Amino acid sequence: NTLRIANVSSYRGAILCQQQEAYFLMDQGVVVLVITDGILRNGMRSHIVQQAHEPDVEVFPTLKAFERADMCLVDVLFLDERCVMSEQVIDIIQQLAEAGHPVVLLSRRLQAEYIRQVIQAGARGCIYRDDQLEDSVPMAIRVVRRDVVYISPKATEVMTSGSLVWNNLSPRARHVLKMMAQGMTVKEIARDLKVTPKTIYRDRERLREALNVGTNEQIVAEALRQGLL
Repeated sequence: NTLRIANVSSYRGAILCQQQEAYFLMDQGVVVLVITDGILRNGMRSHIVQQAHEPDVEVFPTLKAFERADMCLVDVLFLDERCVMSEQVIDIIQQLAEAGHPVVLLSRRLQAEYIRQVIQAGARGCIYRDDQLEDSVPMAIRVVRRDVVYISPKATEVMTSGSLVWNNLSPRARHVLKMMAQGMTVKEIARDLKVTPKTIYRDRERLREALNVGTNEQIVAEALRQGLL
């Protein structure tokens, strides 16, 4: 069956207006949290148990700990992206999906192509870590149980209305990116924009952070991959 993607705004409105009713209508099953951060892990578990009325919530600090538990019946598995090496995320999701575990990834990456890869690998959802987890997590449980893919609001924005990365860049940073793509050096860009090289270095650092790359050489390639150039 083809999975559907939840309409975030309509579900969000429903859960705010009819929260208690929606929670009680949930099937009662096992929810699993695989999260390294103890504070986040315990906070999510407490919220799911108390607010979402989910009595069966299992928590694990690592993916290996979850695998050792050999759990068969999992309704929703929330996987913290930081539990695995970044280059292995897609492969791990695929393995978990093939094992029959409905995975919802907790991610800090707001990139449309990356989110698509996560869903194509078999994940049933993707939640941006800085979204309001108190709303997104219970909603993901409800939606995934209905065999619908859940994508949190900020991740949905990236997928449906262009790149949030691009929208959050200053006009000058966008200009710097385009000039870098033309092969211009920092000094050449600074001269054309009538600013100091130090200013361009700061813009370049912001571009690295926004595009989630480690080196200056990766900036243009990642921007091209995301369709920003």
